[in-house]
Amino acid sequence: MAFAGSARLAEKIQRELNHTDYACSSLEPLSGGNSNFMFKGNLIEELEDGAMAIAVKHGEDYIASSPGEILQTTRCRAEMHCLDTLSMLAPTYSQCTVRTPKLYYSNEKSNTMVLEYLPASVDLKTYVLKHLSATANGNASGNENANGSVHVNGYKHANGDEAASGDTKKSLCVGLGTSIGAWLDSFHRWAKLPEQSSLQKTAKANKDMQSMKYRDYYARLVATIDDYPSILEEARETFESVKVMAADELKDTDSLQVIHGDLWTGNAILPDAALKGGELVFIIDWEFCQLGSRPMDLGQMVAELFQLHLYKDIEGAKWLIEGLVKGYGYVDDAFAFRTAIHIGAHLISFGSRMKSWGTEEQIQQSVAQGKEIIMHAWHEDRGWFEAGDLACLFAGR
Repeated sequence: MAFAGSARLAEKIQRELNHTDYACSSLEPLSGGNSNFMFKGNLIEELEDGAMAIAVKHGEDYIASSPGEILQTTRCRAEMHCLDTLSMLAPTYSQCTVRTPKLYYSNEKSNTMVLEYLPASVDLKTYVLKHLSATANGNASGNENANGSVHVNGYKHANGDEAASGDTKKSLCVGLGTSIGAWLDSFHRWAKLPEQSSLQKTAKANKDMQSMKYRDYYARLVATIDDYPSILEEARETFESVKVMAADELKDTDSLQVIHGDLWTGNAILPDAALKGGELVFIIDWEFCQLGSRPMDLGQMVAELFQLHLYKDIEGAKWLIEGLVKGYGYVDDAFAFRTAIHIGAHLISFGSRMKSWGTEEQIQQSVAQGKEIIMHAWHEDRGWFEAGDLACLFAGR
């Protein structure tokens, strides 16, 4: 999807890159995301790592999909600094390799970045809808060479049967989720080390994104009561308390840690092919990196996957959640309840606005489910969770 002004910006960026090692014969608009302009760059000369394509990300002082909405370009510099620092974080290796893409080039003056490109890939949300829904045929759609093996940025995977089924399919989904969860745990632990003071300083300075996160989840949570009074009015007092709790968290800066800040299924990308193990997964879009509560990262990803189950009845989404939580590891009940509160806030604050996803009845069910999750988490009702779809949050104890 090309946003207004994409062609003009592509020409400008191409002129800039002509003076670097990343000169391109063309820039093609990429879909995904709303805030920035994304392009696939077709390189004139091959890079040292063998790449013939790059991802180019460019930010303006407005939202790309909505030019009338102002958005500070400080987010671009925050992402550049984050990706530069995150190159030192070792990938996690479980079923899959999970890491951030390489940052080849950045220009703070033009708000332009050149990133490693993952060919024949899709985001995790698209992947689940395409490959794990009841109508998915499981066929691989990646690019293949003459000898029948799929190459993904230098990683070679042998082709076997294209579709997995039953226990094998579940095992692969759980394995993918476990890999992402283990990476997230590794990132959170690494980012709090004294050696990462530069990253911590960058996250602390990204207050615009921190404020937006609070507004979109917790201020909106209370505001949504008036949209669905028959479902949410009885929870008003609890929602107000949750809003205050989230605001107080931001004041207690000593307890905050570096988080991704926007870890949803759109910001994890992987090959667009049937799972076989050994996939390379990128965690992208670091402009929201901020100081926050760690459960917010885990909760947002779980909530997005849970919505795929609620709206599309995709069993594989639940397997991914199981793996994700397993990979992250059990911390304590307080962490699990805080994660659950963020899951519920997402189902209400975002799920209620997904008008194209399903019927009004389904949207109301998402809102009602979010309310139940928040209420039982706020009152620390562990038994309720252990009997439901989110039992895995407490499975480590």
